[in-house]
Amino acid sequence: KAFEIYKRTMEVIRQENESAPMIQLHVGFCTSIIGYYEKARDQYTTVITENRNAEVTKTAKILCNYLEDIHQEIINVMTSEADPIEKGEKLYKLMAYDEAIKLLDSAEPETQEDFERIQYYKARSKEEKGDMKDAVEIYQDIITQNPNSDFAVMSNRRILTLSALNKNNK
Repeated sequence: KAFEIYKRTMEVIRQENESAPMIQLHVGFCTSIIGYYEKARDQYTTVITENRNAEVTKTAKILCNYLEDIHQEIINVMTSEADPIEKGEKLYKLMAYDEAIKLLDSAEPETQEDFERIQYYKARSKEEKGDMKDAVEIYQDIITQNPNSDFAVMSNRRILTLSALNKNNK
């Protein structure tokens, strides 16, 4: 949502406006969050090469380096020998939501706790991607299947948080 708003804003203000580089930083950040690392890097590089504001350029360089580090860590997780459940959780924490969902979908739980962990991090990833309906359904399934588990408690908290956010956004 934010990504689209920033893109439209950039189209309106063009490069003549001094706000453009800052908006372009935000576009780069939003782009990186949704997993388009190359496009994000391009946004940051444009700010670095075409901007005269030293502070904004410095911020773009920091974000670009951070993006590289995160991207490398995602590759490290994906190629590690860790079990798919652990990898999926790490990918979620690295904001690699699509990768986390794919990995968690292929994970084979050995215990009920493994199953709940898979479902919880899949729901969190879907939530972060904006797929609230699927996320809430998964949270509800976790709660229904084992209402006293730690993951049921965390799922209940997520549903409460989402309903409060939804109420405030109306």
